[in-house]
Amino acid sequence: MWFEELPERCPPTDAKIPSGQEYFRLIENGSIESDDFISHRKIWPNKAFNVSECRARSVSVYSGIEECRAIKKLPMHKKKKIAKVILNQGDGYIKQTGQNKEHYSWWRTQSFNYETSTALVA
Repeated sequence: MWFEELPERCPPTDAKIPSGQEYFRLIENGSIESDDFISHRKIWPNKAFNVSECRARSVSVYSGIEECRAIKKLPMHKKKKIAKVILNQGDGYIKQTGQNKEHYSWWRTQSFNYETSTALVA
């Protein structure tokens, strides 16, 4: 069911099932691929993160495009593109996390279809 292996009690019980909301995510290049929607844990399996293991295994998305535009100003992200992602029931669970009110952690399911649920916007 889950796209990546998750620890026990993950996603958290207060995470919500999405219902057609629009989110944004930085991606590596101009073509959207499944690997654009993987967790930091999958990218860096041995790295120590300053968040819970459950959150390290989530995919970061933003409720506003301006947040992605701001992050693109950082040198390590300036060549990335912005993708719009529509999350529906069956795509996983989502929860606002961190101090940034527009940052959400998304626990992706295997049934999420990036080809029909995403679009390049910038």
